[in-house]
Amino acid sequence: SKTERAKKIVDMYNNGYSIRDIWKESGVQSKSTVYSILNKYKVQLNRTPGRVPGIRK
Repeated sequence: SKTERAKKIVDMYNNGYSIRDIWKESGVQSKSTVYSILNKYKVQLNRTPGRVPGIRK
C-alpha cells in the first residue's frame, strides 16, 4: 500500500539512507516523490555533514 511504502521511505531516511538510495529501493517515480512523502510526514530534512558518507545534494 502507499502508506506502507511511505513508512518504509521515512524509516530509511531516518536510518541514514540517501534520497537516491531510497528512491531506487522504494520504486517511487522520482526523487521529488521521496521528498514529498518526507514532507508529508513532517520529517526534518537535515543531512548534517559527517553523519552519512557519500552525501549527494
